[in-house]
Amino acid sequence: MTGIRDFSQRYRLSDIIAGSLNRLFDARDAEIIPFGFERIADRSACLREYISTPRSNMSHSSMLVKFAPDFILFKKGEPQEIYFLEIKVSKTPLRFYSRLRELQAAHPNDGLRLSDIGDIAREAWNAYVNLYPNTVIIDGCSYNPKVLMAQFADRVQCLRCFNPRGAAACNDCPVRRREFFAYEVNENAAGSKTPHTNLNYASFDRLENFFAGLNIRLNGECVRELTQRIKDLGVFFPDGTDERIKSQVLHDLRNEGCDWL
Repeated sequence: MTGIRDFSQRYRLSDIIAGSLNRLFDARDAEIIPFGFERIADRSACLREYISTPRSNMSHSSMLVKFAPDFILFKKGEPQEIYFLEIKVSKTPLRFYSRLRELQAAHPNDGLRLSDIGDIAREAWNAYVNLYPNTVIIDGCSYNPKVLMAQFADRVQCLRCFNPRGAAACNDCPVRRREFFAYEVNENAAGSKTPHTNLNYASFDRLENFFAGLNIRLNGECVRELTQRIKDLGVFFPDGTDERIKSQVLHDLRNEGCDWL
């Protein structure tokens, strides 16, 4: 099923998950506090203008602001803890099998499947891993059997970072050195327009299992409703995608457990 027609609908799905957080988490266990760039920069046009400049990507302080996670999650139970919380959604599966084979060859022991391949903005990934300790990523993915999943950013497996010249060398990764990538723009991306990083969804836990490990209860009915909404929206293929490729991708994803597609 290919129900998503454009990026605005994908963005709306992110809003659906974000708007459900107060119902998703048991109020006895956790409090959700809005954070993020829009809230920080709401009253400063100058700050928003600066953040859009290339030089802002070369500063830890501006990266802290530009890629501030969406929310703070305050765990009320003992031991009390503060977590940063970022919402991501993935609607477009990898449709280039040559890329899948490259990733499988680079990680021969991981058993990577088509449904395991996600992506995230490269500079955002850098910020979550290096500048925001205890960042939890909640991801809603319509082409992975888990559908709703979560993991600490620094425990998610990065498969490969990309730039306009191809794949960045893992043994010289700026994320590992707490440094910066060269300033680059992906004109096909929305939001920050940074190149992407492929992530392995196999390194995420199911949403319920992850938060059970933190002794934070979830509303099971809300989890089921969100899961169904994500399934109902299906996947998105960019305009011009060959119909034969769409058919093959959907066939393979169904075989990997996504029987709603």
